[in-house]
Amino acid sequence: MMRYRAPVVGFMIRLIRAPLMSVWAAAAVVRLGELARTGPVPGGDTATYRAAADQLRGAPLVDGASLSFLPPLLPVLMAVVRNDAALAILLALLGALVAPACWALTNRHFGRAAAWIAAALAATEPSFVQWTPYLLTDLPGLSLFAVALERTSVQLASPRPAAALAAGVATGLSYTARAAFALPGLILALTHASTTRRRAVVGAFVLGVGLVFLPFLVRNEIALGEATVYRGQTWLLLWAGTRWNEVGRATGGVDLIYPGDYASWTPEQRDAFHRQEFMSFVTEHPGEWLLLALRKALWFWLPAYPEWSAIHKLLAIPYFCILYALAGVGAVHQRRSALTWLLLACIAATQLTVMATIVDYDDRYRLPVELCLLPLAASAAASIGAVLRRSPVISRSGNG
Repeated sequence: MMRYRAPVVGFMIRLIRAPLMSVWAAAAVVRLGELARTGPVPGGDTATYRAAADQLRGAPLVDGASLSFLPPLLPVLMAVVRNDAALAILLALLGALVAPACWALTNRHFGRAAAWIAAALAATEPSFVQWTPYLLTDLPGLSLFAVALERTSVQLASPRPAAALAAGVATGLSYTARAAFALPGLILALTHASTTRRRAVVGAFVLGVGLVFLPFLVRNEIALGEATVYRGQTWLLLWAGTRWNEVGRATGGVDLIYPGDYASWTPEQRDAFHRQEFMSFVTEHPGEWLLLALRKALWFWLPAYPEWSAIHKLLAIPYFCILYALAGVGAVHQRRSALTWLLLACIAATQLTVMATIVDYDDRYRLPVELCLLPLAASAAASIGAVLRRSPVISRSGNG
């Protein structure tokens, strides 16, 4: 018995000491601590996802009003894990993957010192921790996109089909969590298409996405007669975006006026209405639509919102200003790195998505951008630290 115990214990110690595992464990502890403090928190959309989960559990191959329009990942998880506390723990552990993903991609391209800073930031990022207890799609989608981004960053250094396959699976899963990852996911696909071993890498990426999409395509072909992952609400969101204002910001307080018989319309009729209203606004008022998009961009980057408490603003404003400044310095410093341009492209894709649709006061829509800022900010912080360590003043004080 003793012969086998030593190797097992040694393996467990090596596993715990492994950077990715230790970083994930630290992030998980932070998130589980926040969950223990608040308990599971239902969001505004949680009831809709739960209704979709009930429909899926009761009749998985039958169309459901909620299920067919929602990203399916959370309803599937809710259908399997019925207890809210257990579901919240699962989402917290999944959300902790952001930290090792940040460590790995930063270490690969910006160095080990920056990697540890990026991991620490990802583990404790206020927005990431704040949204951990919510039974919503934001953190699962973010963590899956972080894994997809990390696996895609491999292609920038040494193209590998295995990494592309994993990136495809993670990209597909992120889209089944949140439709907002459609454009950033396209950026990852284009990155794979630009590699030197294009055919093998692109094929592996497409295969990964296809493996994720296939069950939902088959299910919806049977239930809806449409081979689609989910119908989504793209035209509704685009139309709602034309009604955006600084008070309601496309949530409460925004006037969405529907025709009187709208409730009896088919999904196709509603889509046609939203599409027509959106296109009419853009073609008849192009300048107003562009100005509206620029106003959304400004609100998107605000470090704090008027609705927040004084203490929330006091903590958020300095943090985000420093994060933005460091990320800007890091982007300039690492401007020759392909990872920098990949991160900036993902930021732009997220920004365009929000500018065309809505900006919410709860800042959930900014989470993917914050993820992309962390490696750049960590690179700047590591460079500043290296300069300070080489400073004669610091050296003399260190020598005592």
